[in-house]
Amino acid sequence: MKTSILSRQWINMWKALWIYTTIIDFDEEFTNNLKKTNYVQVVHQLLQLHTLDKVKKFHMFFSPGDIYSSDLREWIEFVKVRVGELVLDLNGNVRHSNLTNDDDIRWGMNKFRMPNSLFSCLSISSLDLTWCILEPPHDLKRYKALKSVPLYGVTINGVQLEINTRVMFCIEEMEIRTPNLKNLQYKGQVCDKPIFIDVSSINEATLLLNHDELDYKLHLLQNFLTTLSHVSSLEVKVTSTHPVWST
Repeated sequence: MKTSILSRQWINMWKALWIYTTIIDFDEEFTNNLKKTNYVQVVHQLLQLHTLDKVKKFHMFFSPGDIYSSDLREWIEFVKVRVGELVLDLNGNVRHSNLTNDDDIRWGMNKFRMPNSLFSCLSISSLDLTWCILEPPHDLKRYKALKSVPLYGVTINGVQLEINTRVMFCIEEMEIRTPNLKNLQYKGQVCDKPIFIDVSSINEATLLLNHDELDYKLHLLQNFLTTLSHVSSLEVKVTSTHPVWST
């Protein structure tokens, strides 16, 4: 694109390459070289040129804030029905930060609320999201193509979320902010860093845990339970390669 400014013969050459590309990548370098207003204009123009029905990967590194949220929604609507791997890094600092404070200025602007229409697309195999708010349907079993869901600094709103076992989740750190939640049911592995920010209203909890290295991770389970020490009714079942035990 930059070369075409100096030589007109390059204009049609890069356009032809762009129209038939299967990987659309607006990476960090691309974003940092443009002012936001120019960035939005360029992305609009490039997406209008692209005509392929299927895209292998769509990657965007961009912090929309409130001003450009509508533009980002438009781009998502444009690519969602065609893309296999969707990567939206809406604040790159989050992915590489050890901080968990939502108010930290290095985390950038407010989280982008992902449109619910995103979950109407059944062809997405990988959904990689950073710094946004999700309100997914409670049951993802019908999304047969979905295999991987990496999430960084993502807030998930919803009462219940069921995940198909084909979907690969690797939870390194989890925050639970549920000041009004009365009943908690958790099923999965013991997380390395479970963080309960506000679970003061929970009075009943059921933990269905599975871990093949239970003996090695027993201290993690103890930490997990300590955060729920105030709960009046607590049931724990752990499944591993050994027989199931419960308390």
